[in-house]
Amino acid sequence: MKESRCILIVEEDFIQMMLLERAFHNARIPNPIQIARHLDEAICYLNGTGVYASRHHYPFPTLVLLGLKAHTGIGLKLLAWIRSQPQFDKLLIVALGGDNLSREMQTAYDLGANAYFQPGKDEAEIVRLVQELEVLEDVESTFEVSAQDNAI
Repeated sequence: MKESRCILIVEEDFIQMMLLERAFHNARIPNPIQIARHLDEAICYLNGTGVYASRHHYPFPTLVLLGLKAHTGIGLKLLAWIRSQPQFDKLLIVALGGDNLSREMQTAYDLGANAYFQPGKDEAEIVRLVQELEVLEDVESTFEVSAQDNAI
């Protein structure tokens, strides 16, 4: 991933959030990481409102890692909200799944997730996830550049 690209992690599960942060650090991913723990916080961050008004301090993310494990369902609610906002149609969203793999994965894709992973709690597994995300974003960036080049 390119260093200047911000990653927004939306995760209510504190342990999962810490594992993700540590995995990015251990994988030596230099991208700035921002955290949102609640639905309203994530919406404010994405809209650049409230405490997140400064895009210098809170840059718009290129990638959103969206935790779906919480019982409150904020992950799927946020995913539906993001995809209902035309200004966010190019935002890369990776859903991080919970226990109900097949139903949850299908719902995430139906709502507009670009990818779905089930990282678990093993740090080595999460580091592999982060490395796969790096490849995913590179593919996504290449696709966008190619599409722009071909739109003459």
